[in-house]
Amino acid sequence: MERVMGIGGIFFKAADKTSLAVKAQFPDEKTINIGADMDAPFEVVVSVIDTVRFKLPQASYPDDKSFRAALKASGSKANPLFPAVVFVVAE
Repeated sequence: MERVMGIGGIFFKAADKTSLAVKAQFPDEKTINIGADMDAPFEVVVSVIDTVRFKLPQASYPDDKSFRAALKASGSKANPLFPAVVFVVAE
């Protein structure tokens, strides 16, 4: 079961699935590197970062609004998956 989030039809199932798989393989890892093209929409980058930072209580969210509401409601109670995110922009 995967969380599903999206902005304008862009879904983040793959980012979530990959981050959960990496965490399972490296359970003590606290840092994840995220890269994006220069023309990547900022909202998409933020949503990907939010997706990989926390493991939320619910396995599936129908849209970005539901995901953000769950993230906000969790606040400091959210289960950190990768609390440290390194963001890189590719030129």
